[in-house]
Amino acid sequence: MELYQGFDTFSGKTKNTAVQPKAEPPTIESEGKLAIYVATSMEELQDALSIEGSMKLSYSVFSVEAKSKYVHELNLTSNSVVVVIHASKSFTTERLDVEIPADILESMKTESGVDNFVKKYGDSWTSKIVKGGEFFVTFTFYAETKMEKDQIENSLTAGGVVGGVSVNTSLAVKISTMLQTSKVRYNISNKLLGYGNLEPPAKIDKDNPDQYVNDLIDFAASLLGRRADEPVMISYESTPYDELLPVEINFERVTTNRSSFLGNPAAPGWGEMLAHLSLSMSTSNSIKQRYKFYGNYQDSELETRLTKIKQDLDFLYKFIAAVDAKPNREHPFTTPTSVLYGAPSLRYSVVVPVGQNFLNGGGGGPYQDVTPENIPQHFHLNKVQISNGSIVDLIQLAYSAEYPAGECVTMHGSPGGSQHPPFFLGAGEYIVEIRGKLDSYWGHMTVAVLYMKTNKGNEYASSENAKSQSDQLWEAKPGDLLIGFSGSSGSNLDCIQPVVLRFSPAAWEEISLGIACETGKTHDQLAELVDDARIISETVLAHPRPATVANIPPDNSRVSLGQVNGQLHIYNIGNPGNGSTEFWISFQPPRKWIVAEIQAGHTQTYQPRGKEVLIENHGPSKLQALW
Repeated sequence: MELYQGFDTFSGKTKNTAVQPKAEPPTIESEGKLAIYVATSMEELQDALSIEGSMKLSYSVFSVEAKSKYVHELNLTSNSVVVVIHASKSFTTERLDVEIPADILESMKTESGVDNFVKKYGDSWTSKIVKGGEFFVTFTFYAETKMEKDQIENSLTAGGVVGGVSVNTSLAVKISTMLQTSKVRYNISNKLLGYGNLEPPAKIDKDNPDQYVNDLIDFAASLLGRRADEPVMISYESTPYDELLPVEINFERVTTNRSSFLGNPAAPGWGEMLAHLSLSMSTSNSIKQRYKFYGNYQDSELETRLTKIKQDLDFLYKFIAAVDAKPNREHPFTTPTSVLYGAPSLRYSVVVPVGQNFLNGGGGGPYQDVTPENIPQHFHLNKVQISNGSIVDLIQLAYSAEYPAGECVTMHGSPGGSQHPPFFLGAGEYIVEIRGKLDSYWGHMTVAVLYMKTNKGNEYASSENAKSQSDQLWEAKPGDLLIGFSGSSGSNLDCIQPVVLRFSPAAWEEISLGIACETGKTHDQLAELVDDARIISETVLAHPRPATVANIPPDNSRVSLGQVNGQLHIYNIGNPGNGSTEFWISFQPPRKWIVAEIQAGHTQTYQPRGKEVLIENHGPSKLQALW
């Protein structure tokens, strides 16, 4: 791509060059840049990788450029957190005054002439181009719930891995520590562009990430003063042709279709819908991976919605291709149903599904092998070993984890009696039945008999007759998955009780698209899942509540809300007046106004994305702004 080259917004492809400069543009070389960013959304990741302006949609949806491919291969979900190390050395060329030659303008005075122009030159032209070399490293943490995402962000902050800090050896140590202690799946990737004679450090040794992380950061720092020997395009901006066209050329339908693709803070465009559905599909597939590991939980609503998302993605791709083929035509559009779903989030609870007295002798100190924090680690009970005589003296348990990879061994009780051979549970094998009996031993009650059975029919017991001697029974209910044990122990096993994981259908949380979306179930609805069980912890979607409220009187005055992050809700209180109220709203920069109407009692939602918000209320009712 070169400066002034034509650009097709709908396909993200370059076209022939129609504009001519009136003077030779200057080229400005930048100093080398090395920075760290923590991205918690696709937009923040694009900012960190210098994917700018209107190009964000083309990158995230269509473009086959290196950065787009790189981002796609990360397979991000709506709850992913990405730490980015970005080094670049570049030079920028930006437009001066330009014009379209008279003969081309003359050919555009008919409808077919506009069609031919757009096919050949696109709907926009490249007004800024940045070339050079860059190297970026991404450490992607794949959370499945908002709670997991918050825990990752808090851990990064507590560990000193935050945007704006110096990129040096100290940071490498902090990132390595995060990787070694991460309790969610993570991925390390990197990309080098513009340096044909260099190679980034070799790929990671999974058993020792420290040196690899340090090598990556050292390599990034080494590029600061080094010019690219094979410069590539780092970023670019495009400008619509509209400002260069005389009034007699009717480019309006092309402009309308482009605006519909790009969208605005009040309404998402086709491109943003496509990007949103792609993220929802990736998030759904990631949740299914968690389901598959933990007993292959069946979430029928997720499957139904995922099918619809795929169908709507196919529709959007075909629709946008049709617009690209005929951009100078009207294209009636209905918002696909699945855009209103929002994004899915995993929901589960970790509970002890028995009463306090189940196999509980009342003595010893408490233990709990598994907590909700272990669930993202893909925790699995893979070995049980009992030692016993007249009572169960000791039970040893081994749990495997994938993130970070390793094994955790716990022992409850103390050595004594005869040690049984270990009982190994294979992949996908879980204990579904526990039987046992308490008996008096030296004046207090303790576990004397213990029997276990798995979903694959394998049995393990403290004695041959343990099953028949037992007088207490727990059987897993449908949907309950035993992931560990809690209880108490001292010199012997005083208490042992199952700890189970219970999934419930994924909750669908609104994504900031400016469209009314369904929300997840409430805490009260989630409580229906727990029966008489004791809840250890649960994941539940906390719907955000506005922290600031501003009253906007209907007096045509201009009110500034300042810079607003997150969602902005505009509510018509219906007093005075009880009908439709007109207001103007602007998100600056740029200085453009949206004229909107809102009925009494209705709310409209916008996504200012950190821009200054100005509002003029033209009445008749007072409005409230909440964010």
